[in-house]
Amino acid sequence: EALHGLAEHVVDYHGVIKLEPDTQAAWGAGPEYLVLGDKTNAFAKPCVMDVKIGTQTFEPDAPADKQARDLAKYPRQAEVGFRLIGMRVLTYGADGGADGSGGSEPRFTTKGKKYGRSLEPERA
Repeated sequence: EALHGLAEHVVDYHGVIKLEPDTQAAWGAGPEYLVLGDKTNAFAKPCVMDVKIGTQTFEPDAPADKQARDLAKYPRQAEVGFRLIGMRVLTYGADGGADGSGGSEPRFTTKGKKYGRSLEPERA
């Protein structure tokens, strides 16, 4: 019941699409892709965060090498219960600007996997 409040913030799942072989080359490796809804289309300047929730991101029966690779990405995930994959946030004024200028114009700041992996548990 506590999770029902999150439903409005979670994207809709529309299944999996399998691309034709000639199309796959243009999109990169992997024959299947998730089809998800867009929760940001109603916002002028959406801020978004991608988080892997849980103490592990692999199936219990995953091969040992897959488990080791996933655990190495952010060893503290078991401790904090999630991993930050990336985010894009709008910053203003003295806090503002991706370039650190502190200007009054709002600017987007983007943080990727490297930033998420660098977080100590007390900052996560």
